[in-house]
Amino acid sequence: MLTATVDSGAVLSVHIQDTPHADGRTRIEIAGTEGDLVIVSERNEPGVIQMNELRLRGSRGPGRVLADLVVADPGHFSDLTPEARNVARFYARLAEDFRNGTCTVPDFETGLRMHRLLDAIRHSAETGRRVRTDAPADR
Repeated sequence: MLTATVDSGAVLSVHIQDTPHADGRTRIEIAGTEGDLVIVSERNEPGVIQMNELRLRGSRGPGRVLADLVVADPGHFSDLTPEARNVARFYARLAEDFRNGTCTVPDFETGLRMHRLLDAIRHSAETGRRVRTDAPADR
């Protein structure tokens, strides 16, 4: 379980479960004040969210039933496998970044921040203490 407060003051809770008794699909649930979103992988293959067909479901208001949401494929890569489609989308966005001078895809700094966050989570788990992530976890 990970609990954090983001810059806006919103509280974020993350629970990661990996058990042989659970459905192996990846499932991400986002509960908000105006409704819920759920992302579910189609195949029963844990840990491969980036290479899996995903389904987005949502509801608005408390107690509402989740319904499938249609997500447009702006890259027109629907004829590719999920694995190839995600790589094609990444490279298409990277090409746009080069053309436009923008930075919309993960870069080295993104990876560095992610690894610092993972190090802070490990440090917190080992020590039982809260760890701030605005600075690298000291060991």
